Amino acid sequence: MVYGVLFAWAWLAVLAAASGGAPRRVIGAAVALAALTLAALRGYSMDYDGYIELFDAMVLFDFPYPERLFLAKEPLMSLLIDGILWLQAGPQLMFVVMAVLAIAMKHNVFVRVFRGNTAAAWAVTLSLHFFLHEFTQSRVAVAIAACFLALLAALEGRTKAWLGWCLFGLGWHVSALLFMTVSTALWLPRRWRAVGYAAGTAAIGALMLLAFEWLGSVDLRAGHYEGGTGVSGAMLAITGLKLAMLALMAHWLRHAPVGNALASLVGPTLAMAVCGLVMLLVLREVSSVIAFRFYEFFDAFSVFIVTGALLQRRALPVVTALGYCVLGMVLQALPDLFQDFHFAPWSSYLG
Repeated sequence: MVYGVLFAWAWLAVLAAASGGAPRRVIGAAVALAALTLAALRGYSMDYDGYIELFDAMVLFDFPYPERLFLAKEPLMSLLIDGILWLQAGPQLMFVVMAVLAIAMKHNVFVRVFRGNTAAAWAVTLSLHFFLHEFTQSRVAVAIAACFLALLAALEGRTKAWLGWCLFGLGWHVSALLFMTVSTALWLPRRWRAVGYAAGTAAIGALMLLAFEWLGSVDLRAGHYEGGTGVSGAMLAITGLKLAMLALMAHWLRHAPVGNALASLVGPTLAMAVCGLVMLLVLREVSSVIAFRFYEFFDAFSVFIVTGALLQRRALPVVTALGYCVLGMVLQALPDLFQDFHFAPWSSYLG
């Protein structure tokens, strides 16, 4: 019921923004605030207990620095938990801070790319990735949001900002290193970027194939990932269909760009989606779980192409974008990401 209300509000906001009956910036911010409320105040989600275990480990083990920085997997996550402990607050504050960071950073990017028309971007985000990232994999959500900002910085030629946002994302989740590797192609001349994307993708694939055991020393869950449950032919067909739809929408956007910022994003974000599919194909036999995580990380960048198509005033791009969003909702529902919603109890905010 709660999720239905959120989806209905988001898509009604898209219609209201398109009709010009309400200030676009205000209505987009209202959708972001609704999403923030659910992500920050949730009392349960698929990975919720895992984050509580990280918090409890930081309480239980009094390791000295710098070893303590990696007790909660990544340094900034460990520092966040230590800050909460210093405030004598409860573990729910973790989810509040991560939700605020991820959604605020993404909203900033959406405002800049879509010239304030953010309701559509949030409706697409909710349909495609929100319940996987912001609502479940909170650390990944912060890392992806930082990578969005790094991508804009790279396209604007701001090297230090690109590096800073990449490192900030890496401080929350190691998956930001995937983006950092592939996005180095953006510093090459335009005619060499395709080679750079391919080289970055090949480097990631080769390292993962050769060093999966090394990953086990970085992520304690890696032992559970090895092998996995396999990638079905149906799943490969769906990912191929998604990429074909993205390529079609990207083609339309190149010929009818919504804005300069979006026009410059189309090529790089499509390249990220291709990289994700390649990772899925290459790593599926080694670890289907890792393969899917890599694919899902890169697939998050598709939000720009889908939103851009949705904002076109032609039937084919809009219908394709809506079809893509419906498919995204189904794919979020299949792994049971829509857990029964309830607000976290007040006691979880207290130490």
